[in-house]
Amino acid sequence: MDAWGSSSQTLNYLINYYPELLADFGRAVVSGQDNIWFSNRRLINYDMGQFPDILENFVKLMALNETKNFWVVASRGFIYMLMKRYEEAIADFSQAIILDEKNAWFIATRGDIYRRMGHYKEALADFGRAIALDDGVAWVFDHRGEVYRVMGRYEAALSDIDHAIVLGYDSYNSRGLVLSYLERYEEAIDSYEQELKKNPNDYQLLYNIAISMVRWKGLSYAQKYMDVARTALQSEVIAGVRGAGLYGLGGLEAVIGNFDTALDYLEQAIADREEAIDWARQDMAWEDLRIRNDPRFRSLVPVTE
Repeated sequence: MDAWGSSSQTLNYLINYYPELLADFGRAVVSGQDNIWFSNRRLINYDMGQFPDILENFVKLMALNETKNFWVVASRGFIYMLMKRYEEAIADFSQAIILDEKNAWFIATRGDIYRRMGHYKEALADFGRAIALDDGVAWVFDHRGEVYRVMGRYEAALSDIDHAIVLGYDSYNSRGLVLSYLERYEEAIDSYEQELKKNPNDYQLLYNIAISMVRWKGLSYAQKYMDVARTALQSEVIAGVRGAGLYGLGGLEAVIGNFDTALDYLEQAIADREEAIDWARQDMAWEDLRIRNDPRFRSLVPVTE
């Protein structure tokens, strides 16, 4: 969704905990094979409930190794990041960078943590430093593009996102977001539809297309797209994805001026998922309420410095 699809996009190396993974780290500590993290990481869905146990095991490994193995330090920081314990994640990655100052992945990941925290100056500095060390990592360009987009630097964002696509990253949703902010709606919709070919029922993409269509050609032309998006979002609510689904339903109402209904949905969405506040700060569906400085909207979505 606008201001939501790309920022909620999880990194493609998110891991689930396996006993084998801990064994890999143990062998890395003993043998000094620091690349074991990359060669043996598990690229499947993770379970938040397992993170405390993972942290306990990392603490044991770090005690055994006196925190000198930078992969163990960074790996604990990565788990902290997934748990949204960002200050602790920053501390671990900063320590890992001290131990291995030329490691582009450590620097870029710290930059991504700063991005998640809204510390955009620090994020840009780390992304730039990482790219100087290794300019072939697609997700770094995509995430730097996300920072530029949130900062309103749309041309810079588009340049980075296009480069991420050249490097093989699926950034078409992010590209569509940026193009829509530039009011290049036809190109934005083309980008969304490019991604939709692979994910035809993706409610975020269907929402983004509907919002762009309303902005571009008005409600009468966009009605069929609105109906498709509304059905997809209602299905998400029924399936238990309440925060995102309710937020999207609110955005569809906001973009056509049904503000009371939109704000009712937004309030419910925020109660279920706090990230909805950040989504609404950027989403063009809520632009009219932002411009009007609507009191109820501002009570739900306070202005940030």
